Amino acid sequence: MEHAGVEYKDEHSRDLRLHLFGGAMPLEAFPVLKRAHRQLGEFEVSAAIIGASHAVQVRCGSETITEVLACHVEAVDVFADQLIGVWRADEIQTEAAPGLAYRCRVDVAPLGEVGDQIGRFRQSLAAAETSSAEQQGEIGLAFRFPQKTLFPQKTLEAPETLLRVSAEGAGLRIESIHVYPGEPVAVISETRFAPTAAAAGQAVRERMEVGSR
Repeated sequence: MEHAGVEYKDEHSRDLRLHLFGGAMPLEAFPVLKRAHRQLGEFEVSAAIIGASHAVQVRCGSETITEVLACHVEAVDVFADQLIGVWRADEIQTEAAPGLAYRCRVDVAPLGEVGDQIGRFRQSLAAAETSSAEQQGEIGLAFRFPQKTLFPQKTLEAPETLLRVSAEGAGLRIESIHVYPGEPVAVISETRFAPTAAAAGQAVRERMEVGSR
Protein backbone atom coordinates (compact mmCIF):
# COMPACT_ATOMS: atom_id res chain seq x y z
CA MET A 1 0.00 0.00 0.00
CA GLU A 2 1.09 3.61 -0.47
CA HIS A 3 0.36 6.80 1.40
CA ALA A 4 1.90 10.20 0.64
CA GLY A 5 4.39 8.49 -1.65
CA VAL A 6 5.50 6.01 1.02
CA GLU A 7 4.73 2.32 0.68
CA TYR A 8 3.23 0.64 3.73
CA LYS A 9 4.81 -2.74 4.42
CA ASP A 10 2.92 -5.19 6.60
CA GLU A 11 5.89 -6.09 8.81
CA HIS A 12 6.04 -7.95 12.11
CA SER A 13 7.04 -6.75 15.57
CA ARG A 14 9.46 -9.67 15.90
CA ASP A 15 11.58 -8.08 13.15
CA LEU A 16 11.84 -4.72 14.90
CA ARG A 17 15.38 -3.70 15.84
CA LEU A 18 16.87 -0.77 17.72
CA HIS A 19 19.76 0.81 15.79
CA LEU A 20 22.12 3.40 17.23
CA PHE A 21 24.34 5.41 14.89
CA GLY A 22 27.20 7.81 15.57
CA GLY A 23 27.67 11.00 13.56
CA ALA A 24 25.28 13.03 11.44
CA MET A 25 23.15 11.32 8.82
CA PRO A 26 20.43 12.79 6.59
CA LEU A 27 16.98 11.72 7.79
CA GLU A 28 15.79 12.33 4.23
CA ALA A 29 17.39 8.97 3.41
CA PHE A 30 14.46 7.36 5.28
CA PRO A 31 10.82 7.26 4.12
CA VAL A 32 9.76 10.26 6.23
CA LEU A 33 6.03 10.72 6.88
CA LYS A 34 6.27 13.41 9.55
CA ARG A 35 9.19 15.38 10.88
CA ALA A 36 10.06 18.11 13.40
CA HIS A 37 13.24 19.93 14.40
CA ARG A 38 13.67 21.73 17.71
CA GLN A 39 16.12 22.75 20.39
CA LEU A 40 15.24 20.89 23.59
CA GLY A 41 17.41 22.03 26.46
CA GLU A 42 21.04 21.28 25.60
CA PHE A 43 19.99 19.02 22.72
CA GLU A 44 19.30 19.88 19.10
CA VAL A 45 16.77 17.28 17.95
CA SER A 46 15.42 16.13 14.59
CA ALA A 47 12.64 13.57 14.95
CA ALA A 48 10.83 11.69 12.20
CA ILE A 49 8.18 9.04 11.74
CA ILE A 50 9.46 6.71 9.02
CA GLY A 51 6.62 4.40 8.00
CA ALA A 52 5.74 2.25 11.00
CA SER A 53 9.07 3.20 12.59
CA HIS A 54 10.89 6.24 13.94
CA ALA A 55 14.26 7.99 13.72
CA VAL A 56 15.51 10.60 16.19
CA GLN A 57 18.78 12.45 15.64
CA VAL A 58 20.28 14.13 18.70
CA ARG A 59 23.10 16.65 18.68
CA CYS A 60 24.74 17.59 21.98
CA GLY A 61 27.85 19.73 21.75
CA SER A 62 30.13 18.17 19.14
CA GLU A 63 28.45 14.75 19.30
CA THR A 64 25.57 13.51 17.13
CA ILE A 65 23.70 10.27 17.80
CA THR A 66 20.77 8.82 15.84
CA GLU A 67 18.29 6.29 17.20
CA VAL A 68 16.34 4.27 14.62
CA LEU A 69 13.67 1.78 15.71
CA ALA A 70 12.71 -0.06 12.54
CA CYS A 71 12.29 -3.43 10.85
CA HIS A 72 13.78 -3.42 7.35
CA VAL A 73 14.85 0.04 6.16
CA GLU A 74 17.36 0.27 3.30
CA ALA A 75 18.94 3.43 4.73
CA VAL A 76 20.07 1.43 7.76
CA ASP A 77 22.37 -0.57 5.48
CA VAL A 78 23.62 2.59 3.75
CA PHE A 79 24.96 3.97 7.04
CA ALA A 80 26.27 0.67 8.39
CA ASP A 81 29.75 2.15 8.87
CA GLN A 82 28.30 4.54 11.48
CA LEU A 83 26.51 1.82 13.41
CA ILE A 84 27.25 1.76 17.14
CA GLY A 85 25.01 -1.23 17.82
CA VAL A 86 21.79 -3.04 16.98
CA TRP A 87 19.50 -4.80 19.47
CA ARG A 88 16.22 -6.69 19.66
CA ALA A 89 13.40 -5.77 22.07
CA ASP A 90 15.09 -5.52 25.46
CA GLU A 91 16.73 -3.02 27.80
CA ILE A 92 19.95 -1.44 26.55
CA GLN A 93 22.45 0.71 28.43
CA THR A 94 25.59 2.10 26.85
CA GLU A 95 27.70 5.24 26.48
CA ALA A 96 26.46 6.61 23.16
CA ALA A 97 29.27 9.17 23.02
CA PRO A 98 31.94 10.44 25.40
CA GLY A 99 30.11 11.91 28.39
CA LEU A 100 26.64 10.92 27.11
CA ALA A 101 24.83 7.95 28.64
CA TYR A 102 22.11 6.14 26.69
CA ARG A 103 19.41 3.87 28.06
CA CYS A 104 16.50 2.37 26.11
CA ARG A 105 13.79 -0.14 26.95
CA VAL A 106 11.60 -1.76 24.29
CA ASP A 107 8.55 -3.83 25.27
CA VAL A 108 5.93 -5.70 23.26
CA ALA A 109 2.38 -5.80 24.69
CA PRO A 110 -0.99 -7.16 23.47
CA LEU A 111 -3.12 -4.34 22.06
CA GLY A 112 -6.00 -5.31 24.32
CA GLU A 113 -3.91 -4.57 27.41
CA VAL A 114 -2.56 -1.16 26.40
CA GLY A 115 -5.50 0.44 24.57
CA ASP A 116 -6.04 3.05 27.30
CA GLN A 117 -2.34 3.85 27.43
CA ILE A 118 -2.26 4.39 23.66
CA GLY A 119 -5.32 6.64 23.86
CA ARG A 120 -3.78 8.84 26.55
CA PHE A 121 -0.49 9.05 24.68
CA ARG A 122 -2.30 9.99 21.46
CA GLN A 123 -4.15 12.81 23.24
CA SER A 124 -0.96 14.15 24.80
CA LEU A 125 0.70 14.35 21.39
CA ALA A 126 -2.11 16.54 20.08
CA ALA A 127 -1.18 19.06 22.79
CA ALA A 128 2.54 18.74 22.00
CA GLU A 129 1.89 20.03 18.46
CA THR A 130 0.53 23.36 19.75
CA SER A 131 2.60 26.48 20.08
CA SER A 132 2.32 26.44 23.88
CA ALA A 133 3.80 22.93 24.01
CA GLU A 134 6.69 24.07 21.83
CA GLN A 135 7.61 26.55 24.55
CA GLN A 136 7.61 23.72 27.08
CA GLY A 137 10.27 21.83 25.16
CA GLU A 138 8.55 18.95 23.38
CA ILE A 139 8.20 17.36 19.98
CA GLY A 140 5.03 15.36 19.35
CA LEU A 141 4.40 13.40 16.15
CA ALA A 142 1.68 10.93 15.20
CA PHE A 143 0.80 9.13 11.98
CA ARG A 144 -1.93 6.58 11.25
CA PHE A 145 -2.25 4.76 7.94
CA PRO A 146 -5.80 4.67 6.50
CA GLN A 147 -7.48 1.56 7.94
CA LYS A 148 -10.01 1.10 5.12
CA THR A 149 -7.28 1.17 2.50
CA LEU A 150 -5.08 -1.34 4.31
CA PHE A 151 -7.66 -3.73 5.73
CA PRO A 152 -10.92 -3.30 3.74
CA GLN A 153 -12.38 -6.64 4.87
CA LYS A 154 -11.27 -6.55 8.51
CA THR A 155 -12.21 -4.64 11.64
CA LEU A 156 -8.60 -4.07 12.67
CA GLU A 157 -6.98 -0.99 14.14
CA ALA A 158 -4.94 1.01 11.65
CA PRO A 159 -1.14 0.77 11.82
CA GLU A 160 0.02 3.78 13.82
CA THR A 161 3.23 5.37 15.08
CA LEU A 162 3.28 7.80 18.01
CA LEU A 163 6.46 9.66 18.97
CA ARG A 164 7.33 12.20 21.65
CA VAL A 165 10.71 13.78 22.46
CA SER A 166 11.03 16.00 25.52
CA ALA A 167 13.66 17.70 27.63
CA GLU A 168 14.08 16.05 31.04
CA GLY A 169 16.30 17.93 33.44
CA ALA A 170 19.77 17.98 31.90
CA GLY A 171 18.82 15.06 29.65
CA LEU A 172 16.42 14.02 26.93
CA ARG A 173 13.56 11.52 26.81
CA ILE A 174 12.17 9.72 23.74
CA GLU A 175 8.88 7.81 23.94
CA SER A 176 7.22 5.86 21.14
CA ILE A 177 4.36 3.47 20.48
CA HIS A 178 4.19 1.41 17.29
CA VAL A 179 0.88 -0.36 16.64
CA TYR A 180 0.90 -3.65 14.73
CA PRO A 181 -2.83 -4.46 14.31
CA GLY A 182 -2.36 -7.68 12.37
CA GLU A 183 -0.71 -9.46 15.33
CA PRO A 184 -2.24 -7.55 17.32
CA VAL A 185 0.45 -5.94 19.51
CA ALA A 186 2.01 -2.58 20.36
CA VAL A 187 5.75 -2.00 20.63
CA ILE A 188 6.47 0.58 23.33
CA SER A 189 9.87 2.21 23.71
CA GLU A 190 11.38 4.68 26.16
CA THR A 191 14.84 6.19 25.72
CA ARG A 192 16.86 8.50 27.93
CA PHE A 193 19.97 10.47 27.02
CA ALA A 194 21.79 11.97 30.00
CA PRO A 195 25.21 13.43 30.73
CA THR A 196 27.40 11.01 32.65
CA ALA A 197 28.40 12.03 36.17
CA ALA A 198 31.84 13.11 34.96
CA ALA A 199 30.40 15.20 32.12
CA ALA A 200 27.79 16.80 34.37
CA GLY A 201 30.49 17.74 36.90
CA GLN A 202 32.64 19.28 34.18
CA ALA A 203 29.68 21.35 32.93
CA VAL A 204 29.04 22.69 36.43
CA ARG A 205 32.71 23.64 36.84
CA GLU A 206 32.70 25.43 33.47
CA ARG A 207 29.58 27.41 34.40
CA MET A 208 31.14 28.38 37.72
CA GLU A 209 34.32 29.53 35.98
CA VAL A 210 32.34 31.66 33.54
CA GLY A 211 30.31 33.17 36.39
CA SER A 212 33.43 34.11 38.35
CA ARG A 213 34.98 36.10 35.53
